[in-house]
Amino acid sequence: KTEPKKEHRFVAKKLQQSKLAKHVEDRVAGFLAKNSSQSESSGIGEVVIRVLSSFEKCVEVKPLFRSRYPDRTSKLPYRAKALFAFQKIDGVDVCFFGLHIQEYSSDCPAPNT
Repeated sequence: KTEPKKEHRFVAKKLQQSKLAKHVEDRVAGFLAKNSSQSESSGIGEVVIRVLSSFEKCVEVKPLFRSRYPDRTSKLPYRAKALFAFQKIDGVDVCFFGLHIQEYSSDCPAPNT
């Protein structure tokens, strides 16, 4: 007898979902549903989007830049994010896209405001 495979507990769908991931995932699902005749024939399954990393960082302005623009700040704060897209292929979650983002907010000093 062959027993059904036990579902792996480390699957993309079980990862925590952020607002950004939900928005992108809904847009991708809408696009795939709109083009369902193409996706059914090619075997495209559900796409899961997750933000796997999000934290505050600072970039230090290089000395040459500071020498040319002395009125600028020496550090620029930003939020670094890593967004990944997964799709289940033959029962295994496969990451097919990754995007690393640097978000500079409105309270960041010039020139990044």
